[in-house]
Amino acid sequence: MTKIKICGLKRPEDIDFVNEARPDYVGFILEVPFSRRSISLAEAKALKKRLRPGIIPVGVFVDAPIPVIAEAVGEGIIEMVQLHGRESDPDILRLRSRLSVPILKAYRITGPEDVTRAVQSPADYLLFDH
Repeated sequence: MTKIKICGLKRPEDIDFVNEARPDYVGFILEVPFSRRSISLAEAKALKKRLRPGIIPVGVFVDAPIPVIAEAVGEGIIEMVQLHGRESDPDILRLRSRLSVPILKAYRITGPEDVTRAVQSPADYLLFDH
């Protein structure tokens, strides 16, 4: 079954749009200084309050400290974690020991060896990029 995620939400009108479109997931890019779509946890919390029930909020992180990710989950801002940096399998296992939400890991795929490495990940879901 195909699932749809709309990512990079940062304005109230973005939430109004997804509430109408009703994707399965929405992504908040959290605390990623080099991304123009990045927002703070406080901004994501305010946007989450506007989000229609049934749309799952995902926190997108790039090499974020575990306490930052745990705070986003603990405050109910996100219900799924997407790792889009250089997070290792041990990092994912440490997160899993602290969190009870699904973890998605993005992998850059340039050849078959990258797929082989990715499918061995302890993440709940994989995203193949490129």
